[in-house]
Amino acid sequence: MEKSKRAPYLTQIKELERAGKAQSIAEHNVYAVLVGADKLLPGMVLYPRLRQLNRQEKKLPGEERERLGINLERNQVWVVHRYPDLWGAIRQRGRHIIQRLTERRMAINKETEVVIPGEAQQMKSFAAILNNLTQRFLIERITPQLKENFSQGVFPIYQELEGAKDRFKPKAAQFLKQAIEGRKIEIPAKLAEAVAKILNRWVEILDIIENCLKQAENWLLLCKTTEMKIGWAYQRLARLTEELSEISTAGRSPELGKLKITASEMGGILIYLSQEVHFNPYYQRVKDPAVQNLARAKEYAAKGDTKGVRNIGNRALAKLEAIVLGEKPLITELRRRKRVLDKG
Repeated sequence: MEKSKRAPYLTQIKELERAGKAQSIAEHNVYAVLVGADKLLPGMVLYPRLRQLNRQEKKLPGEERERLGINLERNQVWVVHRYPDLWGAIRQRGRHIIQRLTERRMAINKETEVVIPGEAQQMKSFAAILNNLTQRFLIERITPQLKENFSQGVFPIYQELEGAKDRFKPKAAQFLKQAIEGRKIEIPAKLAEAVAKILNRWVEILDIIENCLKQAENWLLLCKTTEMKIGWAYQRLARLTEELSEISTAGRSPELGKLKITASEMGGILIYLSQEVHFNPYYQRVKDPAVQNLARAKEYAAKGDTKGVRNIGNRALAKLEAIVLGEKPLITELRRRKRVLDKG
């Protein structure tokens, strides 16, 4: 795949998929990286999305545009956004983008809250200001005061809209420029056209918010499903390790055949996790050497080394429990463990 700081094209990811280096998880609208390639690392979340074409892409030869999936007629192309992990992807789609588009609320203390309006509120405000000016130009006599109010109201909005990267705000800015520079009788019509484009952007924002929330909810479901799979593996591994611990505590040695079966099941748990867990932060835990060493349990079992098999299980449990129990111990957990210590 070609090296680039930009998001890779979806066609490039599909090439990796055909080569067995990436896998589509269609029900969650993401791709998993199976084999690292350039800036793509296993554990990353690859999310396909449409974006508008840049100047360089519009100038590419037809054959190159076809290879990259560039649609010149619609001025768009599918690219793949890279997230380092699922939690970061959910924060981006379910929190950061939503706050930027709607509003950001921050509690300073119990009495004070800071509210930063988002783009949707900004578009509504701009439309209201321009509508008011339109009505005044239609009803009132055009006076120097009205012209001054017009300039004061329109120019700051024009500056905000000019140079935007979406489909509608640059067009609204063009109409405002025409209203500023054109004839007086054209002002209401140009303002109305600008308002229409601003409201188009407002509707587009609402669609973006809806899609972001749906995707974030879908990824939360993927997290829950992954955690359930790891939880099952953790519980089964805990039971196997517990059996070995009970035998050792009792001063007995397990039958060699039973020890081999236990070790084989530990290896099977690793195979299951490797097949089912594709995204960070879960993938990082599964790929930790302590968990990967489950594959070596058979070596120790073949030598009749019960302690070695038991230690492999314990170390793997320690790595997986961060997912099952949570990265940060809760105060209730610490107090419960203290009570056990007090009992001796």
